[in-house]
Amino acid sequence: MFAWLDPDVVREDPMIAHKAAYLNLPFFLARAGIYFIVWIGFTLFFLQLSRTQDERGADRDESAAMERQMRSASARS
Repeated sequence: MFAWLDPDVVREDPMIAHKAAYLNLPFFLARAGIYFIVWIGFTLFFLQLSRTQDERGADRDESAAMERQMRSASARS
């Protein structure tokens, strides 16, 4: 699946060899770990803000402000 993990392929392909600093298992795992940490952080942020919004429910101004905050932090604006 990942040809760049095979040392023989890296030796034979100059393009992959040039990218060896980026395409290696430790750096791949580090990037994957960072992505998951960021995704979990966003999940916790939105979950906490949504729960707070549900608990306070009646105050329209505060609810609208929380909605704006969630929209500005999300990929959709």
